[in-house]
Amino acid sequence: METQAASTLVWVESQEAGTTALTEELQALTGPTDLLRLLTGRQVQSDIAGQAISAARLAWRQVQLESLVATLDQAERALLAKPKRGDAARLAEVFAYRAGVQVMNFQADAAKQALTAAAVLGLKNLPGDLTNTLGELWGQITAETQVPIEIGIRVAPGARLWVDDAPWDRPTSPSVAPGLHLIGATQNGHVPVWQWLRVSPTATRATLLPQAAAQLAPVSGQLGAGARGDRSQADAVRRSLGVDGLVLCTMTLVAARYDARCTLHTGLGDPRAAVASFLPGEPLGAHAQRIWQGLSAPMEVTIRSGDLNTNSALKGTALAWTSIALGSSSLLVSGWSALQTRAMHQQLRETFGHNTIVPDLQASGKEFALLADATLATGLLLNLTGAYLLHKANVQNAAIEQLAGGQP
Repeated sequence: METQAASTLVWVESQEAGTTALTEELQALTGPTDLLRLLTGRQVQSDIAGQAISAARLAWRQVQLESLVATLDQAERALLAKPKRGDAARLAEVFAYRAGVQVMNFQADAAKQALTAAAVLGLKNLPGDLTNTLGELWGQITAETQVPIEIGIRVAPGARLWVDDAPWDRPTSPSVAPGLHLIGATQNGHVPVWQWLRVSPTATRATLLPQAAAQLAPVSGQLGAGARGDRSQADAVRRSLGVDGLVLCTMTLVAARYDARCTLHTGLGDPRAAVASFLPGEPLGAHAQRIWQGLSAPMEVTIRSGDLNTNSALKGTALAWTSIALGSSSLLVSGWSALQTRAMHQQLRETFGHNTIVPDLQASGKEFALLADATLATGLLLNLTGAYLLHKANVQNAAIEQLAGGQP
């Protein structure tokens, strides 16, 4: 299974009406990761309609009307045959370019009909290169008012209804202008359903039932358990799907409000958590944004200089002063030994003629001299070591104070 770079998958464990809506709003924020594509390993199919529309734009700029009509026909056939999300806007663009061709061929009535169909599908503004040709006609069409027709579309519990590329999350039935529309239904773990519906006073009903994906069965239990708090199951399904992050949520209806609780599992440290509460039928974009901000915000760390100083920095300072104290003691011993050596030398001079004690004085003098030299070297070394450790501890303390917000 191919792993996506920096991919994050969202799963909401719930049977409530807003389940798919919350899932899709969060997934739009985390990135384009598709669960069914991860499970099946299928790649995105060639976009015939998109290629034909691009060719139509070029043909219009080059005023190649015959080629333009052929590419528009190809795009329209592809869009009508197998619709998907986003195709309402693309078919509206096809109708707009077709209206441009008809105007140039002096087919005013056909052009108005095509451009009206584009407006019904949700076209808000003409493509820039059509403004000069269709500007006047577009003004007439947008000035006209059409009586909307209420349509009744039955969808499965938990599914999300779409009308002309836009989600319909309201509890009321949608009302649209007469004409061709794209309707669809999406649902967690199901294959989405899209179809064209030509709305008229006698055609206002449709049923959209997304089909459950068989490939989901092996992982649905793990996703549900992970959403309910089983961290081991969440990590296992994240690894099996090959994603970097996994957002798992539960959503329940409590006192006429939805309560959503989400966690982000990345395999790095403890999961991050975020919660949200909202009313049924309320737009979920802002709530999903707050949830994702709570899950993905950088961790805030409060550093108290006192706590840190009592650890490594304070240990370094204590070791430095201990080394200096031992070094100073060694220097004191060295000084005392040097004084004893001088005293032995003076006594040796005074008793030089007495052979019986001369060897003892010579031996004692050598011992004190060796002791003075050894403690002098040790003392210097310990003091130098202590000075270095003290300087290092001071630098560390200053860095900690600056990081914690204090003065260095």
